[in-house]
Amino acid sequence: ELIREGRFRPALIIGIPVGFVNVAEAKELILKTGLPVIAAMGRKGGSNIAAAVCNALLRIAGENRIAGEKQKKKKKKRLGCNFLQPIFV
Repeated sequence: ELIREGRFRPALIIGIPVGFVNVAEAKELILKTGLPVIAAMGRKGGSNIAAAVCNALLRIAGENRIAGEKQKKKKKKRLGCNFLQPIFV
């Protein structure tokens, strides 16, 4: 309801609820939001699977951050230095 009303816009929806009445229909509604979604279709799901998805996303984000920092360090070129501090760009 909050998404439909425009009062809330998450960056990502992880839709993996455990099988309850109308779970498949609920997941279909999630897909229709137009937002990025990770969903397990059908009746399978649960907090353990959702936690595994979150952990995987955090691991990927951490690896990408570390790789980005390494790239920045490689790109810095030493242009010259004065007596106190080298100059980098």
